[in-house]
Amino acid sequence: MDIKLKRKRAINKRIMISFMIVLVLSFALTGVLYSVVSKQFIMRQSRAELKRAVEAIETNFDKYLERDVSLRNVSIKMFTEIELISDVLGTSVIILKDDQIANPRSGWTIEKLNQLKRTAVVNEEQYVYYSHENTNEDLPYDSIVLIRRYNEIENFRRMGILSMIISFGIGLIVAVLISLYISHNIYKPIKLLKDSMNHYMSDKTPVTVYHSNDEIEELSDNFKLLTDKMINLDMRQKQFFQNSSHELKTPLMSIQGYVEAIKDGIVSEDEIDHSLDIIIGETQRLKNIVDDVIYLSKIDNMEDDFVLKSHRLDAIINDAVNIVNPLLIANKIAIEVNCSDDIDLVCDYDKIKRVFINLIGNASRYAKSKVVVNVNRHEKHLMIDVIDDGNGFEYGQEETIFDRFHKGEKGGSGIGLSLTKEIIEKHGGTIKAINQMNYGAIFKIEFQL
Repeated sequence: MDIKLKRKRAINKRIMISFMIVLVLSFALTGVLYSVVSKQFIMRQSRAELKRAVEAIETNFDKYLERDVSLRNVSIKMFTEIELISDVLGTSVIILKDDQIANPRSGWTIEKLNQLKRTAVVNEEQYVYYSHENTNEDLPYDSIVLIRRYNEIENFRRMGILSMIISFGIGLIVAVLISLYISHNIYKPIKLLKDSMNHYMSDKTPVTVYHSNDEIEELSDNFKLLTDKMINLDMRQKQFFQNSSHELKTPLMSIQGYVEAIKDGIVSEDEIDHSLDIIIGETQRLKNIVDDVIYLSKIDNMEDDFVLKSHRLDAIINDAVNIVNPLLIANKIAIEVNCSDDIDLVCDYDKIKRVFINLIGNASRYAKSKVVVNVNRHEKHLMIDVIDDGNGFEYGQEETIFDRFHKGEKGGSGIGLSLTKEIIEKHGGTIKAINQMNYGAIFKIEFQL
């Protein structure tokens, strides 16, 4: 229970926390950059403004000198102009003459001014200043210094920071709403998929694919494919155990019957050898069934490794024919193999040989006189046909002939063709059975080269 709740919180909250982290980091980075850049910008702009003010003062003094040569009158107008500029710009204007402050009413001393020029801080208060040296010898001063408190010009910066905070608050609310919406849309199909999987685990209800047009839909589709295969495998296993128990029971009952008959003396001495031959035959049949079941189980569970190498196909077929040859001779069946020696196949030699042993052996039981193996290569496709001239399949039998324990009239354990199909499909090939309508059967195999 705790694990489920933890996972649920992780899906929803990680998205929201991601949004919050990105938003907070973006705001913090923007705030730091704005604080540094805006301060430098405001100070540069303030100095530029002070510079323009000084230039305006100097220009006016030049005009006063041109109209009035009286230095006293010029000085009076100059101080009047300075007081006006101080009131309008909110600045302190200091006039320096012979390294002394010519307008002590400004409230500044030469010590404070020197400290200002060294550190831009006086009495723990920061200032912005601009010093202009006089180049006109007719003007009654050596230099002018315009000073403005930084706190007085920082109001614009504070307004910008306040605007950023308000914007961040709005953005935070929007981000929360968006993250809630996105996390809901992401978590909803995951929750539906989780519920569907829980239903499957409880009562084998097929998983439903939820269409979200993203990776979650792909995950849902893959889960459905997986569960469908598991359901199919479960059905095959149940059928497998039912059929295998029946197939094993038949020879066991036969063996038991003959053994009990021999023990009870029901079988005469002349019939004992015949009974023992039947017991040996049924024992061998039982062994073959068990061997095929074990081999098929290994292939199903991928326990039997496939060693893939390039082999000449004609060599594999001829090797299989040699093994099946006693059965062909016993049934008086001729075999014809049409395969050129330049056709190679990347495969597991022993397993593909087993495919041809099963197919040729199966064909020999139903053929009237001949079995033909044709191999043709067309571009990147390799087609193999195993043909017999028997009576063909019964109606609809070609659809079920590869089912496990499906046996024809002259069939063996009913596992050989199922095993053949498994081996071919593990090699990436396909096999199908075709009925020639009373002219025999064809097993068609196709591989990609």
